[in-house]
Amino acid sequence: MIIFIWIHADEQAAFAADDDRHIPVQQHRQAAEHSLLGDALPAPEQCADTAGEFFVVCHAIIVALLDDNFAPNGVGNAIAITQTIMGVCVEVPLPARLGGLMTVRDLETPTAADDRVLAFTRGLSAAIVGFLVVAFAVLYPWPTDTGRLFAWHIVPTMTAMVLGSAYLGGAYFFIRVATASSWHTVKAGFLPVALFATLLGVATIVHWNKFIHSHVAFWLWAGLYFTTPFLVLGGWLRNRRMDVSAIADDVLVPVAATWTLTILGAVAFITGAVLYLAPAMAMRFWPWQLTPLTCRTIGAVWCLGVAGVAAPLDRRWTTVRIPLHTAAVMMSLMFIAGIRASAEFDAGKALTWLLAVGFVVVIVAIAVLSWRMERRKLMR
Repeated sequence: MIIFIWIHADEQAAFAADDDRHIPVQQHRQAAEHSLLGDALPAPEQCADTAGEFFVVCHAIIVALLDDNFAPNGVGNAIAITQTIMGVCVEVPLPARLGGLMTVRDLETPTAADDRVLAFTRGLSAAIVGFLVVAFAVLYPWPTDTGRLFAWHIVPTMTAMVLGSAYLGGAYFFIRVATASSWHTVKAGFLPVALFATLLGVATIVHWNKFIHSHVAFWLWAGLYFTTPFLVLGGWLRNRRMDVSAIADDVLVPVAATWTLTILGAVAFITGAVLYLAPAMAMRFWPWQLTPLTCRTIGAVWCLGVAGVAAPLDRRWTTVRIPLHTAAVMMSLMFIAGIRASAEFDAGKALTWLLAVGFVVVIVAIAVLSWRMERRKLMR
């Protein structure tokens, strides 16, 4: 692809006066080409090395198109155009006689998938991590202080710690997104997170009077869940164009394991849907005390399991690994929370023991599968 920088027609003569009609640029594997610029902006398919009309900075996988708002803003100042291409900061020095600082706008419009994580996705993930870590620090270590520290007073403590567990698992996931080198390794977590945030946003509206509106934590909560569904979905829609198919060297998760993940994910999602849509009925069989709001909150957490449903669609271990480890982080913290809050469970309900045994089995199974797949990967 090609990156273009727009310059006003009055300054084209200065470029034409240069003997070599080139401007030096430090760029990975590429140097600057045609220095003579024009003020027209044709469609990308018309822009193949149009010498005399456009300054082609580099052939890369990004197209940066400029509108009139990005015209030069001064005369006589040194110019340095800074553009980030695939995480590398590129300095484009231009002669001082051309005027003020010009900026390029990175629209991140790729011509072909290359499996990269876009800058928008990384930035969004890094921003979300901070909120999640703070929420975990409030809910998990001190679950009895939610009336003073959180958006609403959560009782009993098990509910607060389950939500806190989901937050730390989410923080782990988004840290991995922010540092990932390949989109396919994190793509499976975005739609479940968007669903989770949407459900909590709707629950906030439905149970608006249950929240402590005088707390800053509430407005952070509301702001997060009224915007995150759109931002996360937007990040997924933008970045999904980068997805690539499996290659011969990829280690694949066994078919039986992927279908097991699908079944477990479906069970978790159905459980979450029942908790969310029919809280009055669900509260009767749940192992600890719930209210309609906390029942829907737990339901939203359980709906994160929908990530496992799509496992057979992409059996690469590198695709399954991070979402699976995220689930392991959440479930391990929830199991520890269950031990801390054991007095809050109703030992007479079958679901109490089913959850306890089920969590242990799934956590151990994730550890065994991870060990086997990592070993198989090393043997390749």
